[in-house]
Formats: sequence, C-alpha cells, structure tokens
Amino acid sequence: MDRTGASDGDGVRVGQLKSGEAGRSKAGVKAKGSNLSLHPLPLSLPFLVQLRASNGTCIGTVFSTLGLQQNDSVRFKGKAD
Repeated sequence: MDRTGASDGDGVRVGQLKSGEAGRSKAGVKAKGSNLSLHPLPLSLPFLVQLRASNGTCIGTVFSTLGLQQNDSVRFKGKAD
C-alpha cells in the first residue's frame, strides 16, 4: 500500500507487521522513490526507528552493532536489539 498518496508508487511500504508479546513484535519496512527524506547511508549506530500510524499507534526499536547485517552507502539491514 502506498502511504504517500502518490500514484507513481513512491513512498513507504509496510511489508510485514506482526503483533506479539512485549519485545517480540515484528515490522518490516521497504521504501523507495523521491517522496522519501532519509538520513544518508551508512547510518551512525545506535539509532532509533519508530513507525507511527495515523491512529496514534507507535512502535519503535533501537538498532546497534548487535544485529547489524549490512550498513554501507547502498543499504542498511539489521535486526533490532
């Protein structure tokens, strides 16, 4: 689902969202296009990621070197602490 309202498909897409006990929920996000405003890669660690829904729901987590899989000028991929 395009979350920006753009007809060309630019924006943030939620690929996975699973509920669970505290500390065990999962969310995966993919994004592309010119509608994004992102920090330049590679990212400085640790950093906080938050997903906020229009209904006020907010989930967040911290990423550090513990679950780091890739952090270069092309891509960040990791598992949260």
